[in-house]
Amino acid sequence: MSAALTPDLDLHPVADAPGSRTARAVPDSPVPLAGQLLGVPAGSYDWVHVELDATAPGEADWWLYYADGLDPEPLSWAAGVRTVRLPVTRRSTLTAVRLPVAEGVALHSLTLVAPVAVTA
Repeated sequence: MSAALTPDLDLHPVADAPGSRTARAVPDSPVPLAGQLLGVPAGSYDWVHVELDATAPGEADWWLYYADGLDPEPLSWAAGVRTVRLPVTRRSTLTAVRLPVAEGVALHSLTLVAPVAVTA
């Protein structure tokens, strides 16, 4: 993440099994989606799984920050507590995620999924 990019919110890592392809983090309490910037461990990922609690279905752009730029990714969700997958489409180092502004929606956890290692 560039020095000018300062996260608004810190998430606490949750220990995964050794050798796991995932890195999960949770806030101290559910976080209303209000445009916050979340720093993530810089790395290559295929997916960002977000556990949301929504009072109604919705859709919004989530901004993914990379070492060499940023991209919007649209995400739709249903009402209730659901885990939804956000694709990480750029093959670059992901450094942060900007939450959308969505009334009645709270983030419970975020899981980063790394690519499967290919062995020859």
